[in-house]
Order: sequence, then C-alpha cells, then structure tokens
Amino acid sequence: MNIRSSLFTLPLILSGLLSAGTNVLAEEIRLPVPPKDLLKILPETPPEWQLVASNAKHLARTPPASSAYREYRHTPPPPPPGTPAPAPSTVKIEILDTAENSNISDYFASLGTAAGTRQVTVNSTPAIHLQAAGETDRLEALAHRRFLLRISIVGNEKIKAEDWMKAINLAALQRAGEKTASVNTSEEYTVVSEVVDELDPKRNRVQKIVKGVPAAPTEETSPQ
Repeated sequence: MNIRSSLFTLPLILSGLLSAGTNVLAEEIRLPVPPKDLLKILPETPPEWQLVASNAKHLARTPPASSAYREYRHTPPPPPPGTPAPAPSTVKIEILDTAENSNISDYFASLGTAAGTRQVTVNSTPAIHLQAAGETDRLEALAHRRFLLRISIVGNEKIKAEDWMKAINLAALQRAGEKTASVNTSEEYTVVSEVVDELDPKRNRVQKIVKGVPAAPTEETSPQ
C-alpha cells in the first residue's frame, strides 16, 4: 500500500464518536488545534531514521476535528556477507483532536476492556498497549481528555512505543489546545480547513468554510 494512501486511520473512529457524543448538538463547540500546529508536537526524526510521511489536516465533520501523522523508517546497516539482511523498522504516530466535542474518553476506556490489553501510565498520561496484526507494539493514549494518540511499531522488537511517546511534547500539546477558540453553532462561524504535507508542499491546501446557522432576517414593522 502506498504510504500516503494509508494516512489518518484514527479519524475512521470519528463517525461513531461524534454520533454518540453528548456535546454534538450543543450550541457552543471548541475548535481543534490547527493541523500545522499538531505536526509541531510530533517527534523530530532521530539520527539514522528517515521521515517518510508527515501530514496533517482538518476533518470535514461537524463538530470539526483535526489530525496529524508522521511515519519514520529505520534501515539497519548491511550485514556481513552471507548473513540475511534484517528488515527495516517503521514507527507510525498519529494525533487526533476532537476538541472535547465527542465522547472520546468513553472510546478510550472501552479499549482497556479488550483481550490482550495492558494499561500503563506514560508521562502522567493514561495509555493502553494493544495487540494488532502485523505490529510488534501498539500504544494508544488519551492526553488532556481530548487528544487521542496512537503509536504503531513494525519491525525490531527492541523499539518500544512508550519510548516514542516520551518524545512527544505533551505540555506543548496542552498549551496548543488551550489556545483554540469556542464558537456558537447557532450563529455563522468560519473554519479554516487546511491540508499540510511537509514532504510534498504542492499538496498543501487552505480553505475558509462558513458553518453554523445563518442569522434570521430582521422583520421590519410599520409604526402603528
């Protein structure tokens, strides 16, 4: 599968989250962190690793959400002659921000009930190890009650998802979330829809979308 065609798997859970969310119909909602700011939270590329994908975007949903994704690859040095070459390792990290407009906490809690899971705490953040086909390690975490993080490892079993999570600046993520604005959905408001591809800037897109309920026209009355 092409790397870019497999991006943003976390948003696939959004349909259920938002349809079941208790705040979906609330008049006031919070906007998500802009995609380019979410990307800044993800780890820099470590030495001897290659960044093969770095993307982020707004999700065309109501309430709005945003997502960021990076994929890193490590290719071991060539082995001695006659020795099989070790397979490369891949780390995929995603952040989903539903901006407190869904029941994402309930979704995260449900993960811990699945067979083969193990709950841990990483940098004071609740996280769950899950078993996933084809992956040597997977960790999902809920940061600041609104950001869902997923770290997937394929390859070398010595590479641990918890170590990569420690490289995510969760304090900066919290600050970014605190800066986002709230809007009243009973009125018109503007959302800046953005697609960011750091490795292929030609794919970058920015569009302003007007949402909400238009204000009712004022009815003029004649003086009595």
